[in-house]
Amino acid sequence: MAYTESQIRDLLHLRRLYYGKMGQLHRQRKELRAQVPLACMGEVENICATDNYTLLSNLAEKLRQNAAEEYSVFVQSFCAIFRGVSCICQSNSV
Repeated sequence: MAYTESQIRDLLHLRRLYYGKMGQLHRQRKELRAQVPLACMGEVENICATDNYTLLSNLAEKLRQNAAEEYSVFVQSFCAIFRGVSCICQSNSV
């Protein structure tokens, strides 16, 4: 595919936005995953089993939200390329 200079600038800008957001989500997921062993092993002082379950449940929900947001960023970026950057003839050649 041959892109114009304007399209290349748009793609590079979209790439920076995509990797910036994905990096942020990756760091957030890494922090959440680091908390899971603490909750599983009960290494948090003075915590009972039900609190442990609640903590794990909250972590699982946050991880699910993180994955959903990552998927949303991917889909939005994909759509931006084919709806906003590429012209009709470029989209048809893919």
